[in-house]
Amino acid sequence: FSRRYVENWHNGIDIVAVHGAPIYSATEGRVVAVGNQDNFCRNRGFGKFVVIHDVGNDVMTFYAHLDSIKVDKGEKIKKDQLIGTVGSTGYETGTHLHFSIFEERGFHIKEKNGCGPGPDGEDISPYKYLQSLL
Repeated sequence: FSRRYVENWHNGIDIVAVHGAPIYSATEGRVVAVGNQDNFCRNRGFGKFVVIHDVGNDVMTFYAHLDSIKVDKGEKIKKDQLIGTVGSTGYETGTHLHFSIFEERGFHIKEKNGCGPGPDGEDISPYKYLQSLL
């Protein structure tokens, strides 16, 4: 899939869903980070999040604004495995899932904007990534 992000820039896509709806992993991989930015700056940032390394595509998948997290850092994940539930944590205008894709190379979790640890790296169009999984 093409890694260029040519649409209007938004670090991911926002998927509206009912509060508490299940979130399943897009692919298999390993959980490289879980966090809750609300612990550092309530109602700002991404709130509760999960990052999964998709080794097959050399990318990091990022799921944010979760109500609950159902996986642990280091855990091996299967495609379609439950990883959390939809919520409204962090900065948001309604209950939804924020989904982003980052290049594996250069990706890391670092302190950002006073909101504790969060994702940092080169983002990729999530639309093209999801199409490549079909």
